[in-house]
Amino acid sequence: MRGRILIVLILCLLLVPCVACQSPDEKPGVWFVHATDPHLFEEPAKPDDKDFKEKEEIRKVQEDLNEKAFRAMLGTFGSLPGVGVKPDFLVVTGDFGVGEREPADSGTQTVPPSPSPTPAPAPSGVPAPAPAAQPPKAQAARIERLAQILGASPVRDLYFVPGNNDIRDESADAESLTEERAFFDEVQKKLGGKVVLHDLTGCYLAGPVSQCWADVPGTTFRLVGFPSYSFKNRKPKPDEPAPDPAKAVEKRRIQEQQMETFAGLVQQAAAAGKRVLVLTHIAELDDPFTRAQEESTGAKLYAKGDPDRPSWSAWDVSPAVFTKWKDVINGGTVTGVLAGHFHDSHRETYRPPYRWARRSLDRADLGKLFLAPPLAVRKQDTSPFQARGFALVHLTGDRMTHRLYWFDQASSSFTPDPERRRPSEGMASRAVSGLWQVGTDKENLARAALVAIALIAALLTAIATWEIPPSTTKPALPVASPPPTGNSAPDSSASAGKKDSSFLPFQGNFARTVIGGLGGMAAVSFVEDSYWKDAGVSPKAHYLVLFVAFFLIILVTSSVYQGAVEALRSRMVLRQASAWSGRRRGESKLAQSFLYWGRRFWRWVLSLRSSALIFLDTVFNVIQGKNQTHTAVFGEEIRNLHWSLVWAADRLREDLDQKILAILNSPEVKPFLDSQKVKSPKDEDIRVNIGVLSTDWSSVSYVSWERGSLGKPFDQHSVAWISIYAGIARWSKTGPCLNANHALWKDVYAANSQRVVLYDNGRGDVPGEPAEVLLSTHYQDRPSSDYEAFVVLPVPWSRRGEVLDYQRAGILISFRKAAYMDALWEGLEQTVKDDKKSWKAPNYGAWKGLLRLNKEETLHIKSPELHAVLRQAVDVLGELFRYFNPTVFEEQIRPHLKS
Repeated sequence: MRGRILIVLILCLLLVPCVACQSPDEKPGVWFVHATDPHLFEEPAKPDDKDFKEKEEIRKVQEDLNEKAFRAMLGTFGSLPGVGVKPDFLVVTGDFGVGEREPADSGTQTVPPSPSPTPAPAPSGVPAPAPAAQPPKAQAARIERLAQILGASPVRDLYFVPGNNDIRDESADAESLTEERAFFDEVQKKLGGKVVLHDLTGCYLAGPVSQCWADVPGTTFRLVGFPSYSFKNRKPKPDEPAPDPAKAVEKRRIQEQQMETFAGLVQQAAAAGKRVLVLTHIAELDDPFTRAQEESTGAKLYAKGDPDRPSWSAWDVSPAVFTKWKDVINGGTVTGVLAGHFHDSHRETYRPPYRWARRSLDRADLGKLFLAPPLAVRKQDTSPFQARGFALVHLTGDRMTHRLYWFDQASSSFTPDPERRRPSEGMASRAVSGLWQVGTDKENLARAALVAIALIAALLTAIATWEIPPSTTKPALPVASPPPTGNSAPDSSASAGKKDSSFLPFQGNFARTVIGGLGGMAAVSFVEDSYWKDAGVSPKAHYLVLFVAFFLIILVTSSVYQGAVEALRSRMVLRQASAWSGRRRGESKLAQSFLYWGRRFWRWVLSLRSSALIFLDTVFNVIQGKNQTHTAVFGEEIRNLHWSLVWAADRLREDLDQKILAILNSPEVKPFLDSQKVKSPKDEDIRVNIGVLSTDWSSVSYVSWERGSLGKPFDQHSVAWISIYAGIARWSKTGPCLNANHALWKDVYAANSQRVVLYDNGRGDVPGEPAEVLLSTHYQDRPSSDYEAFVVLPVPWSRRGEVLDYQRAGILISFRKAAYMDALWEGLEQTVKDDKKSWKAPNYGAWKGLLRLNKEETLHIKSPELHAVLRQAVDVLGELFRYFNPTVFEEQIRPHLKS
């Protein structure tokens, strides 16, 4: 049963690419052009500017270039490049520039209204033209010019929403909107009925709601306008007066009211079963120009309406507007938002999914946003490359595609972007349609039959010949098997025969693969030759190619899969982890998280070395037909390696213990011990142990210890842990443990531990600890303590910066009598005085002297022999434990060690 399921799954996966290329015929649908920011009228220079003439020349040049681009776009409407269709209508999302100041020579002259034919009745969504005041001379010239440009449009309907440069002072009040409506009403009069202007923001000026939407014939889509002309996050001009707080409050109120109106329009569309395309000018997105300026200078350039939002957001509105916009757009009714406004010269800025923009839960779904590049040359005239053009939108049923076209100023032509399919038009949907329609064409059906036969034959051959999946899988660490006895000796002749049989005819994997392939060839031969001839297919040659291809695909895929499984199994033994440590002094949560995950990621990368080796070995074995994985060998090698490390540490520890004992029993040391009224030590009076820091850095455990030592790990509140973790040598005296009448206790610094600083943590090197780590808080009183002093030497000693390459460990030497430790080192204590008394304190500041023989230093080793053996021990252990894995030791070695 499992084999059948595997065959079906692989068959489906491999057939998908073959039939996905067969897509059903698409309906013509509706095509329209989305253009934005033509800027046919640019802001004129002020007469009092010093460079007035130069600015005016630049303005006229830009207006001329912008007009040429707009006319070139209209010239493509006869047959759009790349698709060869004529758009049904034109959408312009603002910024004709009609709200800019009039040229300086406009004066106050007026012209009488010229007679014009009665305009045709306005279509649904456009109010009847209202009587307009006589415009100034310059304004009349603008009306005439815009009418001439739009009158050349091959398409009749132009749907638009005003941009921030179409409204005087980018205001949201009724006076500014009325002025804008009057301008376009005059343009409509000039156009007559040849081209009809549909302003989809009429309802926001106390008009009927029907003025803000228009249904797209033949589709389920509805165009809905949204007025964002007053939303711009703008920088106040130097000569601009300070904003009036009352006007700012009124502006927010109007914006929130407009948002409520927009939400009602979307609800009406949902009730009518329509899918909404929102037309607006300023996209709720990061302004790329402003963001680039701020990130390069580090200064906030634009005002913010919401203190919690970055100043480079293109909108400056109240939080209520942001929230309402997100709720409406993320609803199921809105399919897309068509917008513009930006003038960035990088084409990537306008291509979905806008990965350069900030992602936030407070932001509307950017997957529904579709930007169009500007037509105007504004802010790109000095750039070595430009991003100007328009977008082509295709509506079919309830689907929408959006394709960008780029303008070449030199040739005045437009080039389309490579077509991108939306997920709904992807491989899965085309595969289902292709499978259903595969029988409608003889040639496709014949090829599909060959694919199916070759796939099944290759799959069955791979399973039978290469044993996929394998019959057995060995564990990562094998169980030891008893040695063979005389009766269980293998039959050499039988094994030899079995070994040689792979080279006999029709016995090897290759021969069986050929036989399996011939079986599929026989299946192809069962079909009548006339069938293949009618389809125009050469069956045998085609089958041979497919069989080899499928067989190799199945073989390589299965080998990679088994290699991944074996590598994952090895990770269960060689897993690595980093401990979550407390924050250091002055460290933020973000820095703590970054450092933790950075360390953890790097340790994870390094730990992949052995898994990668196992993966590659398994892959090549399976491809060669050796399908019985031998990962256990690697596990055994790893375990044996750690056994070797432990045995080497044991020998080194024993030698160090005997050397220290010999030095303490030497004639040179005996006078000092006699002066302290202490007998020469015996073997049990000196204990040398070796501990390592755990994988998660939470404790220190022995890996080699002397008999009688307590096996309990040292936790983070211990001298041993602080010493090994921080890489500093530390020591302590605990007072008499065996003789209660001994007078040593009053003189040792353990009695004054409240005043002894074990480690200065001012820089936060030890996370989670105070600035001063006291001996009193980190002296771990262990059960049945039978020693008066101990010293901890960190390993490695001289390579503390290489944390990832070297395992942190330490040599822990315990002395039954404190005098034994004093006999080996000079200067372990220093006398500290205050106003009341004096006491002995550890000379922790000179801890490096524990491995130095220089007698001029305050702290130094007394015996040259001890200096040599200790230096050798820390160096050897540092390299020995460089790649030691505490997890392997705890799970595979420690259970087999005697206490």
